[in-house]
Amino acid sequence: MKKFLDALARYTLFPEDFPCLGCGCEMPLDRHHLCQSCAGLLEPAVKVCPVCGRSGDGTVCKDCEKGRRFVKAVAAYNYTGSCKGIIYAMKYRDTLYAADFMAWDMVACCDFAPKVDIVTSVPSRREALLRRGYNQSRELAVRCARLMDRPYIELLEQKRGAKPQHELSAAQRRENYADSIYGIYPLEGQTVLLIDDVFTTGATADACAQVLTDSGASEVYVAVFASVPAFDKKS
Repeated sequence: MKKFLDALARYTLFPEDFPCLGCGCEMPLDRHHLCQSCAGLLEPAVKVCPVCGRSGDGTVCKDCEKGRRFVKAVAAYNYTGSCKGIIYAMKYRDTLYAADFMAWDMVACCDFAPKVDIVTSVPSRREALLRRGYNQSRELAVRCARLMDRPYIELLEQKRGAKPQHELSAAQRRENYADSIYGIYPLEGQTVLLIDDVFTTGATADACAQVLTDSGASEVYVAVFASVPAFDKKS
């Protein structure tokens, strides 16, 4: 926590001292805190699946043909190139200031924003929260809620002992997350926007959306900063 607070104070007082989030150089940076070279490697999500928001051929991907628990997910960028550097720096190098511009880009993708009643976030494992000092998804969600003029409410919690998602297969992710999260408050037909940093298979979003729906949400939408492309052409 002290490391994070020191970094935050340093950024507030001397933002020009922070290097490029992509390569670490100290060249002039853009609003994403990327140098010119790394900025060119930031890939907007295009030709996306209209359900999960992952880049593909512009049609519903094979994963989404099986059905989703959320109505729609959107992503600002593909999880490639410089985008990986931004997310890694935010999650593991205490560069929480990156959440400010990340939230702007995420909200810009939310064409469903007028429908949203509540903004919430994917819960963090207790072990990760203690180690990192903050939940990166919550930090993004708080900023998105502020930009959308909607309340941020923590609606989900994760049980102790849950396995990290990145260590599991797609099928294991679904089972792991479905068994490890639960709703905190009952909902009364509200439309919820769920915020996370990265959309990989959608297992986390599906599990969270299911719990929110079971808690009474009428619809669940999802917004992330980046998604793993779904280049799965239909045969």
